[in-house]
Parts: sequence; C-alpha cells; structure tokens
Amino acid sequence: LRATVTLRWESVDQVLRHHGGRALGDPGTPATGAWHLRHIVELFREHARVMRGDPDADVRPIPSTPCAMRDALLSDIDDFIGWARNQPDGLASRPVTYGETMPLLEMLAGTAQHITWHAAAVHYWAKWRAPTG
Repeated sequence: LRATVTLRWESVDQVLRHHGGRALGDPGTPATGAWHLRHIVELFREHARVMRGDPDADVRPIPSTPCAMRDALLSDIDDFIGWARNQPDGLASRPVTYGETMPLLEMLAGTAQHITWHAAAVHYWAKWRAPTG
C-alpha cells in the first residue's frame, strides 16, 4: 500500500518528481492534476474508514498543496497499516461492505489500484492538459 505513494515508478512520488514543481491546477476543480491528488486522499480516508468499520466520517481537512497532500496520504496509509497490524488473524477475509460486500483484502487491492490510477491521471493531466507558459 505504501508503494502506491513511494515507489520510484507508477506512484504519487514519481508524479511529484516529474510534475510537482509546476502548477497542477485547482484542487477544487474536477479533473485537474491537483483535484486527482485531493481525490486520492479523500477516497483513501473513506476506504480506510469502511475497512476499519468506523461509522464516523473522516472530516479532517485535506491540505491544498500537492506535496502536503502526498504527506497526508502517506500518514493516513501508515495509520491504516498500524491499525491492520493490531487486528486479530483473519483480517484479510473479514467482510466489508462498500456498495457490495467483499473480503477486506479485495477492497484493499481496489484501493491500491485507485491510488495508482489517479496518480497516472495527474501525470497525464500535467503532460497534456496543464496550462503552459
């Protein structure tokens, strides 16, 4: 899960290494690079809440700069990993419901794919759609 952020390639860190020094758009404007980063944090928090079985929404503010969003995401992932390590055996097969019921491991895999997909979307937005000049 951490690798979706820290891996040298196909990760949030790779995208920020390549594009982090340039404007990634408004995080409140759908489909901009910054919006995709914000969405990653927002949805990871929601997925982690569901996997933990926490009934309360995560209302912590999401930072507005790309590097701060990355740091918040990695901190949230580390918190989730810490929680998972303290769970009894059988966590991977514990059922969770998010639209449909599935084993926690399936939701976790989908969450990792979701992070990677949106990191790629940041890259392609910056490459093809970002304002120039």
